[in-house]
Amino acid sequence: MSAHGQHNWSVFQRLGKFALVGAFGIVVQLAALQGLTLAGCQYLWATGLAVEAAVLHNFLWHQRFTWRDRGGRRWSETSPRLLRFHLSNGMISILGSLLLMRWLVGELRLNVLIANMITIAACSAGNFLASDRWVFLNVRNTKERGEKQRHPRITVTLVYLALLMAMVMAVHSNCSGDTGHHLSVISLDAKSGKPIKHVSVGLSLRNEKGRQVGLSDAVTSGAGIANFDLADPVPEYIEITYSPFELWSCSNIAFPTAQIFGVGMVARYTCDDGRLKWSATPKPGELIIFSKRITLWERMRREIP
Repeated sequence: MSAHGQHNWSVFQRLGKFALVGAFGIVVQLAALQGLTLAGCQYLWATGLAVEAAVLHNFLWHQRFTWRDRGGRRWSETSPRLLRFHLSNGMISILGSLLLMRWLVGELRLNVLIANMITIAACSAGNFLASDRWVFLNVRNTKERGEKQRHPRITVTLVYLALLMAMVMAVHSNCSGDTGHHLSVISLDAKSGKPIKHVSVGLSLRNEKGRQVGLSDAVTSGAGIANFDLADPVPEYIEITYSPFELWSCSNIAFPTAQIFGVGMVARYTCDDGRLKWSATPKPGELIIFSKRITLWERMRREIP
């Protein structure tokens, strides 16, 4: 085989390893996203943290597997690489994922996991070249050329400690549910009485004049609960929307927050002539909504006068 052919084969092998590590990284990212959303994290924060988990997983395996031949086992060599990996692969994935997730889930109302799969595919284009040409530079060749090596161990370590602290604070404030006024929107199936799992719930915050003052999104857990933390001042009303669109709320969409936080609230059932065979007792801070699935055509027929 010619030198050119050997080079192409080497690149092909490295691409295969890169794709294999990336495939496992997808599993890590989706598992982390699912766990964080089920724990009550707002979907954008859950997306960012899940991507970071996948970034760290991918770096470890690229260092030990994909670009193993380029050295860099010591921390003094690894830390600059890890920083470059975050600046290239990490930032492409995190910023791309957040922007696309905001559009796909927040605007188009796609399912969170489906939207995440789309963002993974969209953000993978330049990652291999960035890693091959900049992140995982050949340490041995660099030393042979006599180039001066700078290993900012203390600086890089402090940067990562600061990032770790920021991440812990973000998780605490956006996933613990210990701050602000905690609101739980519980979605139940009107036919079976069972929780409606893994659907996106949009929350529109309204003041006393009916003007929108804020937006938020969350995904229902296995118990059908979407958790929100509302900051002061608490809005007068909240409005609820669902994704996917075939989920019909069978209730009014606007609810007074004073009643919800005071004694809890069960939305009045408006489908099937108001006949509902299930009952529920809310707690303060809970809004219980009975919903049913309808076809898109039926929903359009109901909404268009």
